[in-house]
Amino acid sequence: MTASRRGDPELIPLLLKHGADVNIKDELGGTALTYAVGTIPTDLTLPLLRAGAEVNVMTDDGNTPITSLATVGYCDEYFEIAPSALEKYVADEHGDADSRHRAREAEWGKTARFLLEYGADWTVRTKDGKTALTLARENGHYEVVKALEEAGAAE
Repeated sequence: MTASRRGDPELIPLLLKHGADVNIKDELGGTALTYAVGTIPTDLTLPLLRAGAEVNVMTDDGNTPITSLATVGYCDEYFEIAPSALEKYVADEHGDADSRHRAREAEWGKTARFLLEYGADWTVRTKDGKTALTLARENGHYEVVKALEEAGAAE
């Protein structure tokens, strides 16, 4: 989980190779996948899914990876983005805030599609009764909204 929280795309495959349990929960009920969706999405999420990460695992506060993804971005400076995504939108290594936001959004849209492809249940509601689609709309994550709607999600 620490590798997921830190967004370490090189450590995840190494840990998986040595038999790390992708579905072990921390004290809050989160798994590596729960944390991976908000950091460097495609670099961390896909290897975890391929290794058998439970796509619909629920945290103690009632979130699944897809609802967690729909709420990320509230603490912009905390989250990292994949260098490959950043290169698509930013010519220099620093980039402006709008470019970083577009890159982050594009990555989160990819992550939503991966989660859905691996069976994420978009009908699940959080403890406050919200679906991933509702949360993504509320948080302005238009690429996540688009991915959910393409999968048939509705209010």
